[in-house]
Amino acid sequence: MTASAEEAARLAALDRYNIVDTAPEPAFDALTRLAAHICETPMAALSLVEGDRQWFKSKLGLPFDETPRSISFCAHTIQQSALLVVTDTLNDERFAANPLVTDGPHIRAYAGAPLLTQDGLRLGALAVMDHVPRAIDSEQRAVLRILADEAVTQLDLRCAVQASRPPQDHLELILNAAGDGICGVDKTDRIIFINPAATRMLGFDAEALFGENFHHLVHHSCPDGSPYPGARCPLTAVLRAGQTLRVGDEVFWRKDGTPFPVSYVRAPMLDADQPSGAVITFRDTTEERRTERALRDSERQLRLITDAVPSSIALPIRRSAIVSIIAHAKSGSGLHAMKFAAGTCGKCWAMRHSSPSASTWQRCCGDVR
Repeated sequence: MTASAEEAARLAALDRYNIVDTAPEPAFDALTRLAAHICETPMAALSLVEGDRQWFKSKLGLPFDETPRSISFCAHTIQQSALLVVTDTLNDERFAANPLVTDGPHIRAYAGAPLLTQDGLRLGALAVMDHVPRAIDSEQRAVLRILADEAVTQLDLRCAVQASRPPQDHLELILNAAGDGICGVDKTDRIIFINPAATRMLGFDAEALFGENFHHLVHHSCPDGSPYPGARCPLTAVLRAGQTLRVGDEVFWRKDGTPFPVSYVRAPMLDADQPSGAVITFRDTTEERRTERALRDSERQLRLITDAVPSSIALPIRRSAIVSIIAHAKSGSGLHAMKFAAGTCGKCWAMRHSSPSASTWQRCCGDVR
C-alpha cells in the first residue's frame, strides 16, 4: 500500500469511529491520567491525528484542545508502530524549533505509543510529556504500550455501542409516528422533548412547551378543577423516588383550559443509576371511557330485561335475544318486547325469537299487546 493510500485508509478508519470533536469521556480520561501517573509526567494526551490537525480526546496539563498537524509530535508517532521517545527535544532537529518546545507548554521530553487498530492503521497516539529532559524506563514504556492498546479497545467498544443504537433520525421517526403522547422532562420537571402526538392532544406548539414545567402546564388542577399542588403530584414524586409510575384514571389540561381523561406511564431516566429526569407516555382515554359507559348502559338494560322475565320460563333465553330486545327498545318498541317477555311462556318466547312470523307463535299464547 502506498503512503497516500495508507493515509486515506487511516483517515477513513478514524472517521468511522465518529470520535473527533466529541465530549470528554471517563474511560479515556482515566487512561490519560494513569499514563501520566505511571510515567511520572505533568502532561499527557490521547491524540487523534486528522488530515490537518491533531485533536485531543483526553488531555492532562495542556492548555489547548488541538494543534496544527504540522507541529504535532503525534504526527511523527503515527509514522511507526513502535513507541516514539524523545529524551530532549532541543537536541532533536525534528522538534528543536517547534513552537510547542520553544513556547508554552515547553515540551522538553516526549514519549508516545501509536493507537494501532486491528488492521494496523495508526489513528493517533497516547503520549506523555515533561517540561524537563528525561527518559522513561522499559517498564514505563511497556505500560504506555498497554494503555494505548486499551484506548483502541475502548474506541472499538464505543463504536460497537453506537452501532447497536438506532440512529438519531430513526428515533425521531419513531417518536413522530407514535400514537401516544411522549414527553421527556429533566430533574426539575422542565420539558426537554415532546412528540407530535403529545402536542396535538395538549393543543400547544412544541416550541412553546420546551423549558416549561410539565405539572404546572398540563397537570395543575384536579378533575373537579381544584388546584393540584405539585408537592403531592405523583408525576413529581417519580423524579424523587426514581421509580416507574402507572396511572389509569387521571386528567390533563389543554391549552384552551379544557380537561381530558388520560392514562399515563412515567418512567425515570437514569444517569449513573441516579434519576436525571423522566419520560411520560400518555394517551387520551375519552373514547375508551365512552365505550365503557355504553357497555355499562347495555348491561343495565340487560338486567332490567332479565329481571322482567318470569322465573317460570324454563327455556334459557339466549343472549342474542336480549340484544335484539335492547335494539327494539332503542327503536321505540322496547316496552312491547319487555311486555311480551314477561307475559309468555318459554315455548312461546323461543318461537317468537326464532321466527318473525306472528302466525307461528300466536298459536301458543297469542299476541300480547
